[in-house]
Amino acid sequence: MATVDEEEHAVLDRLTFDYHQKLQGKPQSHEMKVHDMLKKGWDAEGSPFRGQQFDPSMFDIPPSAVQF
Repeated sequence: MATVDEEEHAVLDRLTFDYHQKLQGKPQSHEMKVHDMLKKGWDAEGSPFRGQQFDPSMFDIPPSAVQF
Protein backbone atom coordinates (compact mmCIF):
# COMPACT_ATOMS: atom_id res chain seq x y z
CA MET A 1 0.00 0.00 0.00
CA ALA A 2 3.00 2.31 0.40
CA THR A 3 3.33 2.61 -3.38
CA VAL A 4 -0.34 3.48 -3.96
CA ASP A 5 -0.96 7.14 -4.80
CA GLU A 6 -3.72 9.23 -3.20
CA GLU A 7 -6.23 8.70 -6.00
CA GLU A 8 -5.77 4.93 -6.02
CA HIS A 9 -5.96 4.88 -2.22
CA ALA A 10 -9.30 6.76 -2.36
CA VAL A 11 -10.68 4.19 -4.82
CA LEU A 12 -9.54 1.33 -2.59
CA ASP A 13 -11.15 3.00 0.44
CA ARG A 14 -14.43 3.43 -1.45
CA LEU A 15 -14.40 -0.19 -2.64
CA THR A 16 -13.71 -1.40 0.90
CA PHE A 17 -16.52 0.79 2.25
CA ASP A 18 -18.93 -0.48 -0.42
CA TYR A 19 -17.99 -4.09 0.31
CA HIS A 20 -18.73 -3.71 4.02
CA GLN A 21 -21.97 -1.82 3.33
CA LYS A 22 -23.11 -4.57 0.97
CA LEU A 23 -22.35 -7.27 3.54
CA GLN A 24 -24.49 -5.40 6.06
CA GLY A 25 -27.33 -4.81 3.59
CA LYS A 26 -26.78 -1.05 3.73
CA PRO A 27 -26.59 1.37 0.77
CA GLN A 28 -23.28 1.57 -1.06
CA SER A 29 -21.56 4.85 -1.92
CA HIS A 30 -23.14 5.15 -5.38
CA GLU A 31 -26.61 4.64 -3.90
CA MET A 32 -25.96 7.15 -1.13
CA LYS A 33 -24.83 9.75 -3.67
CA VAL A 34 -27.98 9.32 -5.79
CA HIS A 35 -30.23 9.32 -2.70
CA ASP A 36 -28.70 12.65 -1.64
CA MET A 37 -29.48 14.12 -5.07
CA LEU A 38 -33.03 12.75 -5.01
CA LYS A 39 -33.71 14.10 -1.52
CA LYS A 40 -32.95 17.63 -2.74
CA GLY A 41 -35.79 17.48 -5.25
CA TRP A 42 -38.13 15.25 -3.27
CA ASP A 43 -39.81 18.02 -1.32
CA ALA A 44 -39.18 20.83 -3.80
CA GLU A 45 -41.88 23.15 -5.10
CA GLY A 46 -43.95 21.30 -7.73
CA SER A 47 -42.72 17.85 -6.74
CA PRO A 48 -45.43 15.18 -6.71
CA PHE A 49 -43.72 13.74 -3.62
CA ARG A 50 -43.83 16.96 -1.63
CA GLY A 51 -44.84 16.35 1.97
CA GLN A 52 -44.16 12.62 1.80
CA GLN A 53 -41.28 10.95 3.61
CA PHE A 54 -38.34 10.10 1.32
CA ASP A 55 -38.17 6.33 0.79
CA PRO A 56 -34.86 5.18 -0.71
CA SER A 57 -36.20 1.63 -1.10
CA MET A 58 -38.28 2.90 -4.04
CA PHE A 59 -35.12 3.11 -6.15
CA ASP A 60 -32.85 0.43 -7.57
CA ILE A 61 -29.66 2.30 -8.44
CA PRO A 62 -27.02 0.47 -10.48
CA PRO A 63 -23.36 1.33 -9.86
CA SER A 64 -23.11 2.67 -13.43
CA ALA A 65 -25.61 5.42 -12.55
CA VAL A 66 -22.94 7.48 -10.78
CA GLN A 67 -19.45 8.45 -11.82
CA PHE A 68 -16.88 9.13 -9.10
